[in-house]
Amino acid sequence: MSVNSVKVYSIDEEKLKFRVIVSFAADLILIDQGRYEFQLPPLTSFGNSGHYNSCVINCDAFQVNSQVGTNDACWMNNLALHRLGALELRLDVPSSQTLNSLHINPFFGNQGGDNRMGGYRQLVPIEMKLIGNGAGGVGAAYDAPTAAAKPGAFGWFGHGVGDEILCGNPFGNKVIISNNMSYGDTPIWIGSAAAGAGAPDLGMYQYQFTITMVPNRP
Repeated sequence: MSVNSVKVYSIDEEKLKFRVIVSFAADLILIDQGRYEFQLPPLTSFGNSGHYNSCVINCDAFQVNSQVGTNDACWMNNLALHRLGALELRLDVPSSQTLNSLHINPFFGNQGGDNRMGGYRQLVPIEMKLIGNGAGGVGAAYDAPTAAAKPGAFGWFGHGVGDEILCGNPFGNKVIISNNMSYGDTPIWIGSAAAGAGAPDLGMYQYQFTITMVPNRP
């Protein structure tokens, strides 16, 4: 027995949903090294209506690769190079419904962790995949004789886990995206491993968010 299901859309509800795609070429912007700023204009009248002070936000997709010519891409901050399996993606949009509880210091053991609360936070597990090199092919880079040449053919991909989270209305404001290490709650970025920790940000970052407006209570 098979059951056919049909999703029924409501025009009034769908008009409250917005897709926002944001990209950054880190070497061409003034704010970088794990923090990136953009203007989010109201796309329709719902974005600046006093009837919608809140929204729910979800990260649908994240992708980053190094610039062409950087063949030893690595995650880093000002202290060290890092292996990274997930990002804590943050937006400086108000929310009272998020928490990052850090347990990385023995002195926090009897205090229940170092609790960081508020703002939009979402865990984004990431994995490396082949994306090609500057000439468009992947074979030569993947079969390169030295290991250092191989990472140039890769990018990191991920999407947010869990449901969307309730936040303040971000439309009509400047918004800062932060790529954070979840276990350090500090910004992290893509740079050249050979240049060492704190090297220039050479990432090409892409994000997609779904933002759905929530009507005020009557």
